[in-house]
Amino acid sequence: MLVTLSILASLLGGLAKAPWWFWLAGAGALTLLAATDPGRPRTSYADVRGFDSIPLLLGDLKAFTTACLMSATAFGAGTALSWALPV
Repeated sequence: MLVTLSILASLLGGLAKAPWWFWLAGAGALTLLAATDPGRPRTSYADVRGFDSIPLLLGDLKAFTTACLMSATAFGAGTALSWALPV
């Protein structure tokens, strides 16, 4: 539910011609929601050391990249709609 609301906020931010960095705030919120999801099995960085932590880091980077893509796409769609709609 919160993920949907965050994406909707990015879409509406683009529609309202918010500053360009608004989608970055949405991506940060989506990343935080993904990182704190209680249903996601997760190994702590404190449990692994050295090169064993690289897969954890890559997983976190994948979550951040996915959040950036979703938020930027929603913001871009909102911006495109703001150009198409007469205001």
